[in-house]
Amino acid sequence: EYTVEVQGTGMGAYTVSTAYITDNSSAEEDFTGYISPGNMAELNVVVASTSEGAMLDVEPEDTAPPIADVISPQPREYLRSDSLPINIAITDEESGLASSTVLFDDRIVSASTAIDLFFEDLGAHRIKVFAEDAVGNATSSEALFRVIATLESAIADAERAYDMGWIKQEKTKRQFIAKLQALIKHKAKGKRLEARHFKIILSYLEKEHPKRINDQAYELLKEDINWLINFLPQ
Repeated sequence: EYTVEVQGTGMGAYTVSTAYITDNSSAEEDFTGYISPGNMAELNVVVASTSEGAMLDVEPEDTAPPIADVISPQPREYLRSDSLPINIAITDEESGLASSTVLFDDRIVSASTAIDLFFEDLGAHRIKVFAEDAVGNATSSEALFRVIATLESAIADAERAYDMGWIKQEKTKRQFIAKLQALIKHKAKGKRLEARHFKIILSYLEKEHPKRINDQAYELLKEDINWLINFLPQ
């Protein structure tokens, strides 16, 4: 039995090639892995002669995959007006982490960043983490969460849209927000909100689009209002 220690000196894959040759037979075995610069990994090499001839086996000392934890987001609901912190903890105490990828739905993001949910669709989303250590042990982890709208978050979205120039007149913004605030007061009095209340707001959006509300604001606020209609308490 032999131990081969490898140390990363650059990025990319490395290959350890072994060969055992006797008078009567020979064997070859390769091992390919990934290792980041400065990290160390150990490979166990078993060399033996058997009745069937030469035998080689190359296996990593480390057989445990990295540990990948999604600390944030949590599996819960977030408002579109929120900034969503991405916080991923990845550790590997044996051969060391070789590579990792964090996906927000289908796009790559940093393991420590924040996602502005204002620009994301309402509904279900996913953070998924892939990690691999220096000898090829791989793992994955994910967190599912949902982006939703409320009356209050729709008001915040309208304010943001106005600040960005998507709503072109302050009067238009005020009138839109006033309609939502009226529904908040209506709800606070214990009165039931109905789809017809929101359809009035949709009609207002259609009237103001595209002259005073551009396409981006129209689609975003319309999605907010339709969400509130679809998730009215039964």
